Parts: sequence; structure tokens; C-alpha cells
Amino acid sequence: MARCAPDCGACCDPVLLSFPLESMDGPSAPFAREHWTEIPDHPKPPGIASVVRCDAFDSATRKCTAYAVRPPICSGFPWYGDPPDRARQLSPACTFQADVRTVLPLTVVSGG
Repeated sequence: MARCAPDCGACCDPVLLSFPLESMDGPSAPFAREHWTEIPDHPKPPGIASVVRCDAFDSATRKCTAYAVRPPICSGFPWYGDPPDRARQLSPACTFQADVRTVLPLTVVSGG
């Protein structure tokens, strides 16, 4: 599987959620309540219910200032332990696009 490209931050600028922010629960919810703010007028791609800004993301350096304590919703992005999923909404710049790209089979060509 791919690894994040250095200083990317495409998944944090903004954060796209497939569920409403107010319905979030589980181990990531306390972090989200403290650090995430809904961006009300931001366009939502199909399948996205909430678009949020994280105050732990430094847009100048493109780094997470809470990286060491980031919640599972951030540390598991984008596959969360599951196989790569072509249907998941990823930024076109996301390194994890490589996990779902179409790879053509190699063809051996012999000289004649």
C-alpha cells in the first residue's frame, strides 16, 4: 500500500465526511468535537454529508499539529484496515490513489 506523500494534507484541507458531523460517535468523536468546525457553504461532492475544517491542520506547512495524538479517523485514513476501495472519495492528489489505480499487465516481448 502507498504511504502519504510528504507535506500533502489533502485529506485534511478540508476533511470530507460521509456522515453528518453532529452524528459522530466512537473514539474519534472527542477529538472531532474539540478540533473540527463545519464549513457550511462548502460544496459537498456526492456521498459527502459534512465538510469540516480541523484546527490542528497547519495549512501553511501542510502538516498536522496533533499528529502524535490524532484519532483513529485520521490515523486509519483512507482504508481503516480494509482493502483499498475504489469507491471511496479521495483527493486526486492523494498518494493512496495508487492503491486503486488500474495497472496493466506486463507483456513479455521477445526479439525475433
